[in-house]
Amino acid sequence: MFVDSGSGNPTPTSLPEYVRAFLRDVDEHRHFTGRQIPATHGEVALRSFQQKPLEKTMHLQLIASLDPYGEHRAHVIAHPLVHALRLNTIKPITESPRHVLKRLSRECGEKPLWIDVKGRQLRVTQYTDTFYGSVEVSHRLHVETPVDVFFKNTVARIVEVQNGNRLILSRIPRRTLGKGEAINILDPSLEIEGYLTAQDIAYLRAAAKLNIFNVLASFFERYQDLIDIHRYHPKAQVIAKIESARGMEFVRKFDPEVIIPSDFHFMAAQDDLYINMGADKPQILNAVQDIIREDPKAIVASRILTSLEYFNEVTMADLMMIAHLISLGYRRFMLSDGLCYDPILFAKAMAVWQQIVTLYQGETP
Repeated sequence: MFVDSGSGNPTPTSLPEYVRAFLRDVDEHRHFTGRQIPATHGEVALRSFQQKPLEKTMHLQLIASLDPYGEHRAHVIAHPLVHALRLNTIKPITESPRHVLKRLSRECGEKPLWIDVKGRQLRVTQYTDTFYGSVEVSHRLHVETPVDVFFKNTVARIVEVQNGNRLILSRIPRRTLGKGEAINILDPSLEIEGYLTAQDIAYLRAAAKLNIFNVLASFFERYQDLIDIHRYHPKAQVIAKIESARGMEFVRKFDPEVIIPSDFHFMAAQDDLYINMGADKPQILNAVQDIIREDPKAIVASRILTSLEYFNEVTMADLMMIAHLISLGYRRFMLSDGLCYDPILFAKAMAVWQQIVTLYQGETP
């Protein structure tokens, strides 16, 4: 650690040189102009980052998404920095859930295989040309209309719900909606019927028969969700993916006196959780902090190194976010489908992750 001239502010030596140079420039500008320029939020975050030497003894773990038909999946499984694999059950398969789980479990060997069931997450059920103004979703729902509905990179307007799961739209997305595409309705009047889908149940029953115990439960919001999962897989070890305001309410009211299996943990699923912050997006900062405070073994997922999907180099924002999550106490991370399904992107992501592990652990496998 060193102190820049003119400010007395410590600048962490573990930050990249170009970041430290930026902070030195800011300090020199203040020193020579004599002006007390208020620090921006970004500057405060940079200066507070790593005010002490990096802890080299921490153990970071990584879960990678596994494409059941990806030709490079053996490389994903075998990578020494990958500690567990995750099957996103929204991925189309040409086999029964039992057959695909049996095959992947055999391929994963000693590494755990996690089954990600979709729960009450709303998804488009078929490829849809929205020109005709309607879309069918995976759950029956009730919501006060009109109301906005959020698709990926676009917003539409629901004016009516027909038959429980057909959304009639007035302001329509100007593109075709993909089968399995996630949607979000932020209105507090939203009520979704049931938790597990028929496909979820098929996967849970197959996993139970194959002694695959690890289950990621999307859009987990209440104790009943855990009961529903155990109805079909009594020995499931559940990670509750927190992705909504109601999910956060569950975390904040979590009662350790209630009988919960010792292997029950939380996951901060940042992407949908951020969307479901509504207009108050900075609340995501409190959310990820509350989750790790309640569960020191929580996993954090989504938006991890995703800049590599668009750029040749990882962005500073991605690195700073990981550093912030580590400083909060997160030690378990999960990569997205987008990075793991493409062999080139996976290689790029693992190269960056290896640098991060070296920085924090001092060594790599």
